[in-house]
Amino acid sequence: MVEKDRKINKKVKNMADDYWENQKKETEVKERMRKKAAKIMRRWKKTAIISTIILILFAGLMVGTAALGPGYTYQKDVHGYMEQAYYSADPVLMQQNINLAKQGMLDLGLTPDMYGSFWYWEQTPERQMNWEYQHLNSIDVRCTEFIAWIHAQNDTGSQQMQDVYSQKLNNIREFVKNDGGWSDDIAQAAYFTNFNVFFAIGYIPILIALLIFVGWEWTRLIICGFDSDELAKKMARAALRKTEEEDD
Repeated sequence: MVEKDRKINKKVKNMADDYWENQKKETEVKERMRKKAAKIMRRWKKTAIISTIILILFAGLMVGTAALGPGYTYQKDVHGYMEQAYYSADPVLMQQNINLAKQGMLDLGLTPDMYGSFWYWEQTPERQMNWEYQHLNSIDVRCTEFIAWIHAQNDTGSQQMQDVYSQKLNNIREFVKNDGGWSDDIAQAAYFTNFNVFFAIGYIPILIALLIFVGWEWTRLIICGFDSDELAKKMARAALRKTEEEDD
């Protein structure tokens, strides 16, 4: 009986020792994972912040170089004249600016056979410079007809005549700019596509890659709730599960 009790006590003691050994091991694992998780979380936060700053700087660089480089050149030689034509209240001045914009397109090397798209399936007649020049010529004709109408009028001071004048002016403006955009949109696309293709599509793959990377960095932080303790718990559970599998 005494021998049996001794064996039971020894077994209980061994079970208790195993229990406390496991508890000690689990505590050590949790502490180790806590420190490791805190280190990882700091690295993730640092990477997320730095990558976000890089993304913002890159986007600024992309916009800045396009605006100060090819964007400025096109604005100065072409689109600036289109804006002046649109906001002009004089058909003569409007016609002059339309022709200056057209000449600017030619000076930039935009020939009638060029397209305003890099992609083959979008190189259709309505995106070709030939259509652009035809459209500008039609605006020039409308301005000429408007000027001729003004010279043919005897009473230019009446309210009715002023209303007709304003309506005719607005009708031409609709051809310069409408809800679909500016009349020189094809020329602008053709200029970037044919002479500045890097500014047209070169930045896009880099920007997409940065967006994916930054998105992933912030996503894993959000999943962990920006809390290293939550990450430590997950890591500890995985480590203990692995230890148990190895013991088995």
